[in-house]
Amino acid sequence: MTIPTANGSKLPCKFQIIDQMYECFSFKPTLDENITEVIGTHLNSHTILDVDSLNLEDSVMKKIPANLGDFFPNLINLTIKRSNLKEINQEDFKSIPNLKFLTIEDTKIHELSANLFKYASSIENLFFY
Repeated sequence: MTIPTANGSKLPCKFQIIDQMYECFSFKPTLDENITEVIGTHLNSHTILDVDSLNLEDSVMKKIPANLGDFFPNLINLTIKRSNLKEINQEDFKSIPNLKFLTIEDTKIHELSANLFKYASSIENLFFY
């Protein structure tokens, strides 16, 4: 899937099924403010619309791409591990309102804003390490 944007990055995915979730696993992605394309081979008859989990590990990104929901409209699980992520704010969750599980591990984040989950009222499990 490709969405034209002025600036952005391609997101390479290894698609897999983990704990009954269809996941895009991306190792060492370099992400800008927006994603322009998701690349990878889907399993069986799955499509991008089936992806409900996104796992970004060892990523070079300073913020969560603003258009995640454009590519992953059914995202309910987001995991970011070992990243240069310095901040997250309430706007980061606008495009992924159905997010239920958020894991942020080993990042550069030092504080969270008071209204962080204004647009993420569906979150059930939150893990910060």
